[in-house]
Amino acid sequence: AVNAAEKTKEIVIAIKDPDAGFLIRKALAAYIANYDIIRLDLSRVSLEAGGKEKIRRTIKNKMAGSEIVEESVNQITIQVLLKPAEFPLDKLLLRMATMALDMAMDVSGGMRSANKNVFLDVISRDEDVDKLYFMASRWLTNMLDDPGALKGYGMKKANDCLEYRMACRNIERVADHVCRMAERYMPVLDEVPKDLANKYADALESSGNVFIRSVNCLQSGSLQEANKAIHDTRRALAHIEDLMESLVNS
Repeated sequence: AVNAAEKTKEIVIAIKDPDAGFLIRKALAAYIANYDIIRLDLSRVSLEAGGKEKIRRTIKNKMAGSEIVEESVNQITIQVLLKPAEFPLDKLLLRMATMALDMAMDVSGGMRSANKNVFLDVISRDEDVDKLYFMASRWLTNMLDDPGALKGYGMKKANDCLEYRMACRNIERVADHVCRMAERYMPVLDEVPKDLANKYADALESSGNVFIRSVNCLQSGSLQEANKAIHDTRRALAHIEDLMESLVNS
């Protein structure tokens, strides 16, 4: 396991830009870079209105295991208390995928029922996937810096890190796309004919099924199942293209 006491890293972030977004991005970068204590030096800047609240919201919604341990007019100190043994990377990736799949299935259900509240709920859950993605990025950064830490994160080979980085990024993008579907479908919810809404839902459910099977293949290592997933992905894409063509020509 990783010895947290030996790996404590601290960084001070000082900025002159009053845009809280800039400071938030710097803090997230430090979190991903595996810093355990992140001090935000505000002594040379007057943050925009609501800036501190944006920082607090980011820590809560994006930086898993992080707490504000000190706060004053001139400084905010964030401490990351996350332990890799509590969230092995393989389980983290599967949890991300399951959450993205649940979002997709809820969107398909919302299409069938024309229920606006379902879409609003899906949009709010995108942040939960982002939170796990940043956590996974933190783990991967540390493993690449310290190959001896692989076992503590549930990994066997350094090469696995690159595969998991790509997989985590793509899963996070899946959740983003599902969120975008919900945002764009919601305004026209009452205008889509029932039969067409059901076709959209069918296509989304088929895609979601192939997606989760693909994630399972990464963890099982089954080439046979991976080839089946690739074949079914092509079939799902062809079906979606046919659906889009029929809409354009109708």
